[in-house]
Amino acid sequence: FPSHDTSSSKKNLTPDQISQLNSFYQFGRKHFLEGRYREAIEEFEKVVKVDPNFNDNIQSQLALAKEGLKKLEDLEKQKQKEIEDAEENRVLEYSKEGVTQRESAKELNISPSKVNRILNRIKEKSDDNK
Repeated sequence: FPSHDTSSSKKNLTPDQISQLNSFYQFGRKHFLEGRYREAIEEFEKVVKVDPNFNDNIQSQLALAKEGLKKLEDLEKQKQKEIEDAEENRVLEYSKEGVTQRESAKELNISPSKVNRILNRIKEKSDDNK
């Protein structure tokens, strides 16, 4: 992987600074390849803060890490919504069957207060559709 490119750099960096930025860049690459985009972004930003033209790839690596993080966050939101929808459907089913909130909570392995919040959310949706 490319390290410091002195021809494209506009900064006059000491060998120690170049070595440190190389380390940040390599750690960023390692994190990126492991799918740890937040950590990769942190490392790449350390480099860019000192020398935005550190090498030919730094800006694209940073952009790709940000894109990867956004995709992971979007997937996590989608997964969380699917979990909430499934819980909501189960609570609604139990409610229609006359199962108490406490029994629903125990069956779904969630707190009674969460069952209550879900039922309130269902009620609000129902009221909105009227």
